[in-house]
Amino acid sequence: MEKLYFTSSLQQIDEYTQSHFKLSSELLMESAGAQIAQRIAAKLHRMAHPRIYILTGGGHNGGDGWVVARYLHLWSFDVRVIDLAGGLKPLTQSQCDRAKLFGVKVEGISEFEKSLFSDAQGRKHSLVAIDALLGSGATDVPLSGDYLKAIDLSNSRSDIIRIAIDGPTGLNWDTGTSRGKCFRADWTLSIGFNKPGFFLESGPENVGRLSLVKLSFPALDLPAISTVRAVDASAHLKKVSNTANKSTNGRAAILSGSRGMSGAAVLAARAAVRAGAGYVLHYGRDLESSSAILSEIPSALTQEFQSIENLLQQKFDALLLGPGFRMLSPQDDDMFLSLLGFTESKAIAVVLDAEAFKMLKAPRRLGPHVVLTPHPGEMASLLGCEIDVIVKDRLSAAKEIAERFACWVVAKGYRTLIVNSSGDAKVVLSGGPQLAKAGSGDVLAGILVSLLAQGYPMNAGIELGVFAHGFASELWLKNNGSVRSLEPQDIIETLPECFKRLERRPS
Repeated sequence: MEKLYFTSSLQQIDEYTQSHFKLSSELLMESAGAQIAQRIAAKLHRMAHPRIYILTGGGHNGGDGWVVARYLHLWSFDVRVIDLAGGLKPLTQSQCDRAKLFGVKVEGISEFEKSLFSDAQGRKHSLVAIDALLGSGATDVPLSGDYLKAIDLSNSRSDIIRIAIDGPTGLNWDTGTSRGKCFRADWTLSIGFNKPGFFLESGPENVGRLSLVKLSFPALDLPAISTVRAVDASAHLKKVSNTANKSTNGRAAILSGSRGMSGAAVLAARAAVRAGAGYVLHYGRDLESSSAILSEIPSALTQEFQSIENLLQQKFDALLLGPGFRMLSPQDDDMFLSLLGFTESKAIAVVLDAEAFKMLKAPRRLGPHVVLTPHPGEMASLLGCEIDVIVKDRLSAAKEIAERFACWVVAKGYRTLIVNSSGDAKVVLSGGPQLAKAGSGDVLAGILVSLLAQGYPMNAGIELGVFAHGFASELWLKNNGSVRSLEPQDIIETLPECFKRLERRPS
């Protein structure tokens, strides 16, 4: 797992490195700039007459840009610095003065615009725009004036190679959102550590290809989130014993499906079977969903839900409540909350999705064996806020829900987040826009209840389940080619290939 530090943490790490290891800010800037220049030179050296425009601001990100400009100039590249700052920080001024002494050309925004226009007419150069405008201290600032104009000019032509130093200007490096336009990089060279916003929301489409430039920074215990990749999911996957039987593989109980909503029950139950549960026990609101289960999934056991008392007489290892399971009255809320009291007393894992959120009208402790799987609209309902609040910062919203209900939260979106009640968060690096279909969440809920019924610890079952859900969609996409065409059942049908690949222990 990779740690992704928030910008506030990055500033503390920088300060600690300077004070504890006696590495000056100038030395760190020189090291970062030299490494970045080497990587850019290696990329550009085969191009015909590349012309490089480095857009610099007044902060230390601009200082990095001046260092890069100096090295590329020394290596005989055609480099022009587009200096947009009204004033420079002392270290940035020092790097600016040094670059000018070496003969680096400096131009303004008007020259940049004219150069782009003349190059567009003559096509004499391969054009490169390097973003060194704003760094980690100014990632939530709406752009205006020359900064905005420089971004617009850089983004205006498809033939410009766009490279961001440390991160794209205009993007919030913590959340992956923006308050306006962003530099749309083809390649980002992130200094020291990668940042959460590079993987969330619109972050990836503005970051482009991501490379890490390592410095002598220690990994301190400061606010950060971690990634979940294939290697992490694979490490959780248990080997199936030769002596396994349907009882040792777990009993997953699913309360889902009401009149007109039996499809949710079928998707959840089918996913639970494919994910390996020994028994899948379905309880529906009416005969419609039970009939659908019998018709579509012969291996599942199904009956009409009658009462909590009847359900508590059944044996199950994990419970899913919600997909297509309408809450009919306030008495239903009380009844199912009492069910959660029973499952907590027995340490039975519970997955709550969709309709089940309607019973969570006020904060209450659900406990460490419960996981909520809301999409942004459901997150807004749980917090009693507008969806815009969630969209602006889904991670903070997920942490607030986990704290309010003292449970696990799987916050669906791009990319899916996993948060526990202590606020520890992970971003799952699988899936994509192909999952934006009704029924996709039902499949995820079925996978999760299946793995938890098989005895996976909460953290392992959730991480493996969420990753597998997204990974299966990626495999389907690779084989079939269209983001638009994936159906939820395609995820289920691709789960065998997904688990087969994870069993190979990818690195």
